[in-house]
Amino acid sequence: MIWHYTSMSVLHELMKPGSKLYATHTSFVNDTQECRVAAQASATYVTLLCNLWRGALEVPSEEKAVKDINDGELAPRFITCFSRNGDRLSQWRGYAPENGCSIGIDFDELRNSLLPSLCYPSKIGLADCVYKSAQELKEQIEGFSDEAKRIHEMSNTIMDTMNIYFKVGDEYSIEEREEKHKLRKAFELEIDNAVARAFESLFWKHQAFIEEAEVRLALLYDGGLPTRDIEVIGGVPRVGVRLKTPIRALLREVVIGPGPDMARNVLVARA
Repeated sequence: MIWHYTSMSVLHELMKPGSKLYATHTSFVNDTQECRVAAQASATYVTLLCNLWRGALEVPSEEKAVKDINDGELAPRFITCFSRNGDRLSQWRGYAPENGCSIGIDFDELRNSLLPSLCYPSKIGLADCVYKSAQELKEQIEGFSDEAKRIHEMSNTIMDTMNIYFKVGDEYSIEEREEKHKLRKAFELEIDNAVARAFESLFWKHQAFIEEAEVRLALLYDGGLPTRDIEVIGGVPRVGVRLKTPIRALLREVVIGPGPDMARNVLVARA
């Protein structure tokens, strides 16, 4: 079971027909350190993608890619947070301080219910957070930065691979074409690996928050903002997570949070 701490009003909304589970743009969450890691990781594969289509797109510098990603203009990431603990004081204080509740959802049922975005390709998943020290997170950022530089250098050797297949005549021998094809496949593998690392980094969190026992639902898009999916709620961009099973059908338990009016909370929950 995993738990989402929230207000009673949100619980009521989730119980309505057609209700949605929303994920929030990472630029609007308070976990700034690990989001910096994810931004740097995403910059690597955005650079890869742009280099793959070199000539059709302007290849951004590593610094520009990181800035655009941090600003939410490239490779946007969206998350929803849960906890393995449904009754922890620090969670009540942080996310449901008054008249709140924690909503219990079956982990496997939610994970098996996830569907891909209706927009362009994205990665979506539900997993436990991996807690790292500040030094480890710093090293990850530096490592991704070094990787981005290596990608820039690598791309210079294959920048003509997109055009070679459209050329005719004897300009390239069969052997040369096969070699170019191998280079392109290797570059595509680099992209796949970079995307996987960028997605994995979305589940990294500073070890100072280890007591939260966080489980994170994350979406990683591979382009600009998914305008078709986004809804601005309370001034914050969010996306509705597509599910096979309605979110209200996945709710299993509700824990009523501490507060000055517990009797009223219980009555409201039962209603």
